[in-house]
Amino acid sequence: MKLKGIVRGQVIELPQGTALPDGTEVTIDLTPMVQPIDVQERLAKIQELFGCWRDQPDLMEIFAEIDRDRHADLGRAITSTSPRPYGLCAGEFTVPDFDAPLPDDILQAFENPEFRAFAARGDRARGLALLDQLDSADNPY
Repeated sequence: MKLKGIVRGQVIELPQGTALPDGTEVTIDLTPMVQPIDVQERLAKIQELFGCWRDQPDLMEIFAEIDRDRHADLGRAITSTSPRPYGLCAGEFTVPDFDAPLPDDILQAFENPEFRAFAARGDRARGLALLDQLDSADNPY
C-alpha cells in the first residue's frame, strides 16, 4: 500500500484512513514530493523573475526617488551651542555598586538547575523555598 501524507512536526497526517488497526508497526519510506531542478532550469526561473521589471520605464525614476528620500536631511535644527550642564538628575537615582558581591539566592541560581527553572519563570519565591529545602537536606547544591 502506498500513501501520501503531510509532515507536521513528528506526525505524518494521512488524508484518508488505512485498513490497519491502531498500534500496527509499519515501515515508512520518506520521499519528498518536491523534485530538485537542474541548474539550467533554476537560472531560467531566476531570469524570468528578474525580467518582470524589464518593461517598466519609470523603474529607474522610482529607485532614484527612494535614494533621494533615504539621503535627505530630516534632522532638527540645533538651537544651543553650549553643552548641557552636569548633574541634571542628581539625587533622582542611585547607581548600584557593580563590584559588590551578588546575594546568595542569585549565586545559587548559577549552581542549581532547578532554581534556574523557577527564576526563568519569574517565580523567585518558589525558587527560594526550594533552596531552603535543599539546604535542610544537606544537598551539595
